[in-house]
Amino acid sequence: MKTWKLFVLCIVVSMMAVSVVSAKEDSSMVPVKEVSPASQPININYIDNLISISASDGHGLKQGQTDTRKINIGKKVKSITIECDWGNPKNSLTLTIIAPDGKKYGPYSDSYDGKIDGCTGVKLTKKTGAWDATPWTIKVYGKKVSGTETFGVFGTWVVA
Repeated sequence: MKTWKLFVLCIVVSMMAVSVVSAKEDSSMVPVKEVSPASQPININYIDNLISISASDGHGLKQGQTDTRKINIGKKVKSITIECDWGNPKNSLTLTIIAPDGKKYGPYSDSYDGKIDGCTGVKLTKKTGAWDATPWTIKVYGKKVSGTETFGVFGTWVVA
């Protein structure tokens, strides 16, 4: 990764002021009301092979809400890493990723590494070939939330 990309990623992550860890699959997510992307101010920024999606101005998810975003990152994607960070580790959010081919990955929850610290993430790698289409769908679900929880989603990808 180029130095300036790493620098930008560090700035974005530090602005969110959260920890970085892994996550695991959690099959306990149930269908719930989805929050329309237009109903909340969300910033989506693309810089080469880096994306950040952040809920801003105190807006975020309440318990039982799902925020769904579609991201267009091009074709021939060999691997993609997506991370979701939030401020209060007492709240629980999950991350689900739907690839362009329709395959669902997740939901991934905070407890994968045995730590409850307000962060979940996954790296997906296509074993043969590459994902040839776009968009990707990113869903963040408020599984257990007291009040409203703001969050940030960060991603990088590698093309074949």
